[in-house]
Amino acid sequence: MERTRRLRTSNYMRDMVRENHVRIDELIYPIFVTEGENIKHSVESMPGIYQYSLDRLSEEINRIKEAGIKAILIFGIPDHKDEVGSGAYAEDGIVPKAIRQIKKEYEELLIIADVCLCEYTSHGHCGLVKDGVILNDETLPLLAKSSVSYAKAGADIIAPSDMMDLRVKAIREALDEAGFVYTPIMSYSAKFASGYYGPFRDAAHSAPGFGDRKTYQMDPANGQEALREIGEDIEEGADLIIAKPALAYMDIMKEASMKYNIPIVAYNVSGEYAMVKAAAANGWIDEKKIVMENMVGLKRAGAKMIITYHALDVAKWKRKDKMKDTRSKELYERAKVHIPGGVNSPVRAFRAVNRTPRFMESAKGDRIIDADGNEYIDYVCSWGPGILGHAHPQVIKKVMDSCENGLTFGAPTEKEVILAELISE
Repeated sequence: MERTRRLRTSNYMRDMVRENHVRIDELIYPIFVTEGENIKHSVESMPGIYQYSLDRLSEEINRIKEAGIKAILIFGIPDHKDEVGSGAYAEDGIVPKAIRQIKKEYEELLIIADVCLCEYTSHGHCGLVKDGVILNDETLPLLAKSSVSYAKAGADIIAPSDMMDLRVKAIREALDEAGFVYTPIMSYSAKFASGYYGPFRDAAHSAPGFGDRKTYQMDPANGQEALREIGEDIEEGADLIIAKPALAYMDIMKEASMKYNIPIVAYNVSGEYAMVKAAAANGWIDEKKIVMENMVGLKRAGAKMIITYHALDVAKWKRKDKMKDTRSKELYERAKVHIPGGVNSPVRAFRAVNRTPRFMESAKGDRIIDADGNEYIDYVCSWGPGILGHAHPQVIKKVMDSCENGLTFGAPTEKEVILAELISE
């Protein structure tokens, strides 16, 4: 008889035998860039997601840099649409301008450029239209032209999402001819005609003006056809494959990962994101637990990378989980021996959320630094200035005046622990 629970007996044991991991390096964050000035427009159906104009785009890039995200997927929203989607391949279009600006600010950031006509056509379809029919072969040169335009601007990866037949071949040939032999193609090979795209169409202003996209995007019922689409794109020159949506199509990813020796990318789409956000906002679920379970599920299904609107949150959670706390743990254990509650109210608050309290040691500018070297922004600017001596002199005076009036701000420090030990002795 096997007792499999032996390998679940502690956090360290579970960490050691864990089969799949979610890494910040594997996350790709989608962004929306729009024409205009001074625009930061929230997408109502996607809480936390915004459309940015170029003059405010650095706000989003700074968030991405701070989170440690290394790759973005960029979508453009033009101020002009026409029948042939000319804004998609104009060298002064919104996406090339955004790519050039981002590369100036953050050269190392990997930029993946989505290639499609839907945001740029007046009819909202992903290809040219004649008599109500979406034209395949006539659309290919425009997709190829868009790809070259983005590569010239500095895009690191080209990602065609249109679902026209033979578009990978057309794009590969155009890139090679233009000298971009080493620019990879990340193809939306298994892209289904899904109900999960609704919020994205609000964000990218890309809903079709008539009909639907079922004549070129895939039938959700067809798994073998998806594998055929993937195989054809690989033969045409795709370097990476996207499965979209993700959660309802894990079987596609698993089969593709076992059949083809190529990186599989899961696109955790807008509807999947919006459902989690809505449920979390209503208090029905634990957002972090659900998101992380979804992420590791996608990895287990075979995804090597994940495109997700949760990327910034996931990165934040991962950093917190890795936070060093060895010294703080030692001080906390010492403090509990002599002081009820483990020093003071902030310590007790930390206990309520199952975290080791942080013992502050020094300060620098607007930052406070704990005993383990972790840095924090002293956004409250309360106890920090009084104990650690930073901040403006007037702030320090106000803090000290409050202390003299009997108000303390509960900063756990090593000196506080030592004092308690001396009093006890």
